[in-house]
Amino acid sequence: KRPKVVFTDYMDPFFPGGKTCPDTLIVKGTPILQPTQLTYLNYLLGKLNSMIISTVHGIEATDRNVGFVDISKSFSGHTWCTNDPWDYGLSVYYPTDLKKLATAYFERDKSGAPFHPTPKGQQVIAGLVAPEVNRLLSTPPPDTTRASTRLR
Repeated sequence: KRPKVVFTDYMDPFFPGGKTCPDTLIVKGTPILQPTQLTYLNYLLGKLNSMIISTVHGIEATDRNVGFVDISKSFSGHTWCTNDPWDYGLSVYYPTDLKKLATAYFERDKSGAPFHPTPKGQQVIAGLVAPEVNRLLSTPPPDTTRASTRLR
């Protein structure tokens, strides 16, 4: 038996244009993550996703037990700094809860998943990945009997 593997790229957690919000942790009037830094992080995310896509597509071309799901834009309209984010920002609290946000920043153990999906975000990703998993599981294994007969 050969395992079936589904790869994804990374979802984009950043609000377009390097926008800041209360969850960019504004200290003394200055966000800890500057708009230029957010733009640079978004650039790096794009490069990483490009590498993942080209690598996985190369593997997919020769191995039908491998699949790929593009989740990079799955949070459009629900990124960090929106009213209904499906991913966490620097804290695991929504931008509207400033008191919890300030506490989370100074008590790092309460902020365990920055830039990771919220439970709703996890559901969205699972909904995108499930059809590819089902496709791979329904693909019959390659016929190895011919290959083994030719070797005799």
